[in-house]
Amino acid sequence: MCYLCVGAGLVFLAGCLCIRSDVKYSPSDPSIAKSNAAQIKVGKSTREQLLSLLGTPSHQSTDENGVEILSYMYHKTTDGSFSFLIVDIDDKKQEEMELCFEVKDGIVINSWRKP
Repeated sequence: MCYLCVGAGLVFLAGCLCIRSDVKYSPSDPSIAKSNAAQIKVGKSTREQLLSLLGTPSHQSTDENGVEILSYMYHKTTDGSFSFLIVDIDDKKQEEMELCFEVKDGIVINSWRKP
């Protein structure tokens, strides 16, 4: 009889637990960008190869020495919630990552990642 009461109590409590989590990437999953960026070889890869692998940059500028800087911004938003009985907790986190490349005379001469 005692086991039946405990079992019924656990089923009741399990029905009161709710966990939800959504992850959204903008413009795309950064892991795809990282794997594509790993294919870019400093001193060897061309600007065209960079654009074909990563697409249009989020930001583009040229410094006074004629070095072009191409930046790719990626945003990750995690929206989650946890509910148990009368406790309801919402959790929303945003992360950013930026991949940067310097191009001179059509060749990638430097790259770095900003967390």
